[in-house]
Amino acid sequence: MENSGENGRTLQETVRGTTPAKGGDEWWIVNHHSQHPGDSGPLNNILYTHMNSFVTPKQQIMIALIEQQVAAIYLLDPDEYAVLLRGPLRTAQVAEARQMMWYILHSKLGFSSVICGNIYGRDHSTVLQGVVKFKSRESFAELRNEATRILDDRDIREIRSMVTAQK
Repeated sequence: MENSGENGRTLQETVRGTTPAKGGDEWWIVNHHSQHPGDSGPLNNILYTHMNSFVTPKQQIMIALIEQQVAAIYLLDPDEYAVLLRGPLRTAQVAEARQMMWYILHSKLGFSSVICGNIYGRDHSTVLQGVVKFKSRESFAELRNEATRILDDRDIREIRSMVTAQK
């Protein structure tokens, strides 16, 4: 399947002009560091098929940017973090990264536990339990500061303002 974006699109053009990939309801995420969707990078060519019916394309890009930064904190493979976060792997490293994502999405951005669960292939009660577990960690104050730093990222703030303005 080919990337449906046009070469030379900027981040804002990508967010405002995201279109379904050829042949279905799937959405392509474009690497936010690249001016060309064909360039390689950790966000390029990640297909978020299951997110399509739960969140908007702009929210998908925001989630992908947040995932990239959470993956860096937990030292997850930059080429595989999306698969690891959504997959069944339950190592401490991946589980904690997943719980941080749920904390950011649910507690900081206001996504419902049902939507978070649907995005990550989990039940809503698993998401709530993960958020509680994340908050109970001894290092929660430091991790909360990391979550705030992630949300203060320029690209994420820009997309959040577009998503908020759209409501």
